[in-house]
Amino acid sequence: SYEAAKTSLESQELAYEYARERYNVGLTNAFDFSQSKLRYDNTKISLNQAKYDYIFRLKVLELFFGIDPKDLKL
Repeated sequence: SYEAAKTSLESQELAYEYARERYNVGLTNAFDFSQSKLRYDNTKISLNQAKYDYIFRLKVLELFFGIDPKDLKL
């Protein structure tokens, strides 16, 4: 879900910041740092996918059932 993806992004952002700080002071290597960056980037992609999936589902409701998304209690 979109909310879960947002929470996951916040967690990965913190993990990435921590990894970057560790890399900058020499406590981790470039490979581990790049893996952290990759996980963070993938989480951002997942958030965008969740957002557009949510929008698509709202449009399906609107098209097939005549439900205006503004009338839904979200």
